[in-house]
Amino acid sequence: MQLTEVTILKAKCELASQSLFDYCKIRDSEEFYNEKDAPYLEKICQGIQEFEYDDNELLIVNMPPRHGKSRTATNSASWLLGRNPKYKIITGTYNTLFKD
Repeated sequence: MQLTEVTILKAKCELASQSLFDYCKIRDSEEFYNEKDAPYLEKICQGIQEFEYDDNELLIVNMPPRHGKSRTATNSASWLLGRNPKYKIITGTYNTLFKD
């Protein structure tokens, strides 16, 4: 690795430690987590970050299928636990098939 590549990687890691959205871009891909095609994912990440310090005890994310809820929840859990290993996190999902 060249010095500039190392510097860029260190900068990305520092951003990721402070920003859930940047963490998600490193964990998965910048193609999935990009501001242009999926601006709602950045808003979800910002909401989760704000939730870390507000007084609410529950956060519910409700969106249509295939919008990155589960992926973002998984990334959020690891990001939050990296910031504070004493956090208690539960994630849950539900899926059903409707029959006519």
